[in-house]
Amino acid sequence: MNDHLKGKDLEKFRQEYQKINKALKSSYDGEKKLIKKCKELISQIFEKASNYRAALRMANNEVDKIAQLKQEVSKSYEDVQNAREDEEKQREEIGKIKIEISNLQRKKQQHSELEEDKILRNLIEEYEKQRKIKEEQEERLEAIRNRNKGLEEQKVTIENDNLKQADEILKMENMIADTKNKTKEKENKK
Repeated sequence: MNDHLKGKDLEKFRQEYQKINKALKSSYDGEKKLIKKCKELISQIFEKASNYRAALRMANNEVDKIAQLKQEVSKSYEDVQNAREDEEKQREEIGKIKIEISNLQRKKQQHSELEEDKILRNLIEEYEKQRKIKEEQEERLEAIRNRNKGLEEQKVTIENDNLKQADEILKMENMIADTKNKTKEKENKK
């Protein structure tokens, strides 16, 4: 009878372990997607930074707006750096959880069922905590994307304003040149 109960306990433990293992694999896949998104964001930030430098050369009269854009790009870059740090912390936490699972496997015959349940509950709580952290990071990444989109729209607006100003200056230069030519022609007729 005792061996039969132990077999059931081990089966129950095995099932719980498989659930946690599946959850960890899912978390790991989510982490890989998050890393990919971060790399894409970094690439976008560097691309935006390059576009920003080009806009800066074209918009000497828009110094205040450009300084503001530069601060926002810097903030976005800091957010990405923070996201990287958070991602690294998540990896460390997942590594700790994997070690705990490994220790649990090693000790499963040494501990009573109550102790195993407590460890499993702790692991499940840690998993939920890591899942919440991941969701928060995804929200922050979305906010960064939205901020970058706003920066791109501001850059386009500034470029359009600069083109309009350049057209106005060209028109004025043409008007000045026409006026000078007419004045010379009048003087020559006298």
